[in-house]
Amino acid sequence: MSGKSTSADAIEVIVDGMFTTRHAFEAESGLLGELTVPAFRREATFLAPEGQEFTIRSTSWLGGRYEMRSGEEILATSHRRGAFRQAIDIEYRDSLYSAVPVGAFRQGWYLVDAVEMQLLKFQPRGAFRRGAYLEILAPVRLELIVLFYFLVYQRKQEEAAAAGASASS
Repeated sequence: MSGKSTSADAIEVIVDGMFTTRHAFEAESGLLGELTVPAFRREATFLAPEGQEFTIRSTSWLGGRYEMRSGEEILATSHRRGAFRQAIDIEYRDSLYSAVPVGAFRQGWYLVDAVEMQLLKFQPRGAFRRGAYLEILAPVRLELIVLFYFLVYQRKQEEAAAAGASASS
């Protein structure tokens, strides 16, 4: 799927596993691929059914900066806009995008392009279900969909850890 936009209108991401998690990207047409996120590591590997593989890994010790690679080729980079800002900037194949939170409780996220056109919407599957629903609003390449999902997933993991730490003190 590299270089092609996905033809799906919606993707359901189903999460399985306790420590190392597997995130299956399911469309109406079938499995688009699986993202594996190992425990205690700030990286992930996506494998599509036709064999395409790419990795996403943190490029800074404190997090917040990531790159996506296919072999040795860097497909995309990302970074947070600032320490206290929610939005995440993404540069993918010489184009600029942003992941921005929406809603009263910041549960939903949008992927927007440089002119702030909404391309993709992230909604959690529910309070007691892990994963997400991804609504595709405009043509988007699979690599960008996976990177967007991973960045939002990581952000939500960090928020949950911070909430747990503050509640225990």
